[in-house]
Amino acid sequence: MYKINDLVVFENVGVCTILNIGTPDFVKSDDLYYIMQPLNDAGGTIYVKVDTDKRMRPVISSDEALQYLSGLTDIEGIYDKNSKIREQKFGEAIKSCDCEKWLAMIKGIE
Repeated sequence: MYKINDLVVFENVGVCTILNIGTPDFVKSDDLYYIMQPLNDAGGTIYVKVDTDKRMRPVISSDEALQYLSGLTDIEGIYDKNSKIREQKFGEAIKSCDCEKWLAMIKGIE
């Protein structure tokens, strides 16, 4: 579970700060939510159920980024000539929040 003030990458939104963890007033259950603010939208607020954090990942460190980049030659690119299959594979890669899959997708586009 993430903590308040953690930075996370959330799906297609990008990097967000977790402002609070709780149950918003508009929710009728006792489910906990991450209440987040995107770094690129100071007025925006995103509510995500705590048990759905598979759509999020922590922001990686510069050392982790360098490790991914140093292993780039070993990563096989994701690409398919069929646009429908390619769209499906790219969508899966993006939703995975897995940096290596994102790099494979980018490498496949080259």
